[in-house]
Amino acid sequence: MKRNTRVTIFTLTLLIYFSFIVLAQVQASPSVATYDTSDNPQNEFGLGDTVRIKAYSAANSYNLFIFDSDGDLNKTIGPITTHVYLDDHTDITGKLGTWTIFLLDSEWSFRVGQYHVIPVVPLGTLGIIGICFAGLSLAKVRQKK
Repeated sequence: MKRNTRVTIFTLTLLIYFSFIVLAQVQASPSVATYDTSDNPQNEFGLGDTVRIKAYSAANSYNLFIFDSDGDLNKTIGPITTHVYLDDHTDITGKLGTWTIFLLDSEWSFRVGQYHVIPVVPLGTLGIIGICFAGLSLAKVRQKK
């Protein structure tokens, strides 16, 4: 009899443990996020970049509302009738600033910016060449004296 009790308690403990694992893996509802085209989470994009939107909701039907940096409604996606939404958008990075995506009572912001890279290698090379010429001219001036 003791053996049956131990097996029953062990089995119930395992069931409770695995039910907690399953509950911990359930996505929060609703959720929305932005990614680049390589599926890396990202919230900063350049002008004209492609934004991959992933959204999840337990609701049977929902809409995504995308507002631009001025607060104007730029795009409405929906009604979406699946629990998971995934699509690429190239038309939501046309204006600089912070954009917002609303999904039911959840919101997600991403920035669109213009990023200028300073050409470090060419400028550094020119600087070093300039210093070399300056040093060479000083050496020649000292030789003449």
